[in-house]
Amino acid sequence: AGRAPQDLATRLLSSQDPETGTRLSLSGMVHQVMIFFLAGHETSAAALSWALYLMARYSHFQDQVAQEASNLMGSDNFAVMRNLSFKRDVFRETLRLYPPVPMMVREVGKQAKFFGAAACLKIA
Repeated sequence: AGRAPQDLATRLLSSQDPETGTRLSLSGMVHQVMIFFLAGHETSAAALSWALYLMARYSHFQDQVAQEASNLMGSDNFAVMRNLSFKRDVFRETLRLYPPVPMMVREVGKQAKFFGAAACLKIA
């Protein structure tokens, strides 16, 4: 017997509620897939918007990205995209400055015990 692929569809089809053992309904699967597509679309659009904003604001970076891209003109091989190292650096810096999904830092509000021992936690 072969192994099932480890993709989103397979995981949705095979996942079960840990308490009841029930599987997702067809409607539930459709809703989950819609959430994945929407979340991926919104985060990508936000990141790209910020990158374009930063390049417009700092035109010397825009010029450098354009120069790097023009050096690869004429190639029909998509693999040459990995040679756009400055473009990658600009995009990574964009994600650092303006993450599409900001991280929320939480602090503990009261002392807690884990496995019977007091945890050393910062109290808010």
